[in-house]
Amino acid sequence: MKGVLYLSIRHALHHWGRSLILALCIGVTLFLPAFSRVVIGRYERSMTARAHSTPFVVGARGNRFDLVLSGLYFRRAAFEPMRMGDYNKLFDRDDSASAGIVTPMNVRFTARGLPVVATTIEYFEQRRLALADGTLPAMMGEAVLGARAARELRLGRGDHVFSDQLDSFDISKPPSLKMRVVGVFTETNTPDDHAVFVELKTAWILEGLAHGHMDAESKIPDRLLLERRDGSVVISGEMIEYNEVTAQNLAGFHLHADEDSLPVSVAVYFPASTKAGTITRARANVSPNLQMVSASEVIVELMSYVFRVRTLLDGLFALMATCTGLLVALIALLTARIREKEFQTLHRLGCGRSLAAQMLGAELLMIGGAGVAIASGLLCVVLVSMPDATRVIG
Repeated sequence: MKGVLYLSIRHALHHWGRSLILALCIGVTLFLPAFSRVVIGRYERSMTARAHSTPFVVGARGNRFDLVLSGLYFRRAAFEPMRMGDYNKLFDRDDSASAGIVTPMNVRFTARGLPVVATTIEYFEQRRLALADGTLPAMMGEAVLGARAARELRLGRGDHVFSDQLDSFDISKPPSLKMRVVGVFTETNTPDDHAVFVELKTAWILEGLAHGHMDAESKIPDRLLLERRDGSVVISGEMIEYNEVTAQNLAGFHLHADEDSLPVSVAVYFPASTKAGTITRARANVSPNLQMVSASEVIVELMSYVFRVRTLLDGLFALMATCTGLLVALIALLTARIREKEFQTLHRLGCGRSLAAQMLGAELLMIGGAGVAIASGLLCVVLVSMPDATRVIG
């Protein structure tokens, strides 16, 4: 047997190009179905875990998938926000039938590419977000970074982060907001790690619905004042193009919109009981403007479409495996035909006729083992280097 292995190894190494191609074909054939199952399984566990921790998501009527992905993963989507008037009618009730915790969120904006989540302190309590440093946002313009957001931006308490403008070329849009970082959350391995959290009213500044006024003549340097007129001044284009909320100018910020018309992207509802959740969901879904959906139900439905695609992929992988098997068999037959004189010489030297089959079998086993090693290596590399599931969804 040692002689068979020695001859097989020497032959495979001598024809290294052919052996490598066969090993790669086998490796890729094994890698693709394993990769699809492992990755889809990882995403499924991540999405279902997040959904199970979020009973209900409330928002304006529209696409329920966009609504849930916005509420769970802060995904920006082109759907109409609900209005504070509708939100207050649903949740500002004195009866205990709809008791529970509700956290409104605005997720329409980003800061250096990361989602800006404007919400209330109840959200941090329900998600069990603990501070690694600093404090929670107490006023407009303050921000708390998720653990991975802080590492990615290389920012910490006392630094500043700028919001991204929705349209940099539209001067009618509000400018970037300079937000002061007041804290950093501990890592939770959830989408919260990649977000920038601010107080809810900060989102309305980003929307352009709230702003502050200042005394232009006394606060702006003379070199930036082009002209003074009765009750107004003409300001140079050199003027700084961002806003900043500070303790000194906080009192000057006010809303330029009716409170009932203020937008909220979504709200996450944590009912006090199953009964409260059922009653509130019924009230929301009879409203002409709102909808309330179960996050778990929507995610299960979404994953069912993924599983249908995986079934199709499994069929394609099976077809590819069959073609690869036939290719390997064809190459083995052609190799046996080419090596016929070699096998006859070995037989004349006293070797049994089964030696040829043993040598071919041993060589194919070695190539197959190399293919398995290639598939395993590729799978390990991809799993280590692939992005975080929650970040991709978000």
